[in-house]
Amino acid sequence: MNGPCVVCGAATDWTRYCVLPARVFGVSAEIRRCAVCDTGATTPAPAVEVEYYAGSQSHYVHRYETEAQRALYRSFASHLLDFIEHSGASLSSGARLLDVGAGRGLLVEQARLRGAEAAGIELNRANVEEAAANGTPLFQSWEELRSVAMGGEPFDLLVFSAVLEHVPDPLAFIASYRAALRPGGLVIVSQAAYDGLLPRIAPWFWYGWQPREHFWHFSERSLGHLLQHAGLSIIAMERNSLHHPFVLSGGLKQFLGRNVASAIGRLGASMGQGDQLYAAARLPRSG
Repeated sequence: MNGPCVVCGAATDWTRYCVLPARVFGVSAEIRRCAVCDTGATTPAPAVEVEYYAGSQSHYVHRYETEAQRALYRSFASHLLDFIEHSGASLSSGARLLDVGAGRGLLVEQARLRGAEAAGIELNRANVEEAAANGTPLFQSWEELRSVAMGGEPFDLLVFSAVLEHVPDPLAFIASYRAALRPGGLVIVSQAAYDGLLPRIAPWFWYGWQPREHFWHFSERSLGHLLQHAGLSIIAMERNSLHHPFVLSGGLKQFLGRNVASAIGRLGASMGQGDQLYAAARLPRSG
């Protein structure tokens, strides 16, 4: 990793945090950390294009193949929506929520069940079509959503859930959606936290790295820097777990590895050292 930090802009020395071997992660990479703001960078950076997420053969088309997987993601969505409401948003009053990077639309679905006027943006057309068949409004761009639905009015809530690590410039990405949020509206981020107990003591078991896809990695400190440098005021931050499920099937190696990771992840969450962060930050009401 060379050059200034994408989050804080410091011309910093990047220090090695950990090494990710190809035999475990499919590609060989290092995670290097900004000495100023704590942001982690995958080195070398992933060689991914938009088509990787949008293509019909993308594995993102098949993320929820079983009802157990759907139940896991609905549970995650429910916890995130609880955090949103605890941060002061009233979904039941018809708050307008936009989920950027909505997948199959399960967060949008659950938000609508709570009374929100919710929609999502999702690059993958197959996901958009499946969601539409289930009555969940997803669109492939902000421009498409604005032209055909929701009246083109700004949203009260803008959600980035497991998205910002996938883009080369997360600050520019947040800024590109600023016009979608009303003055004083909330930006909600759900983000893997590499300073949690599991990635610290058993990094090879942690699926938050994903060096083929993730450019950046955040700690509680670096996520705070990111939101502040995006011109937002942080009003709440919560640390929890990445919802690591215990498994009863698979080979012995997978059975042991997944369950050890689940136990450590849950222990970390109980100690205040979980590997996931929720953050709520407010857009200024003017200026």
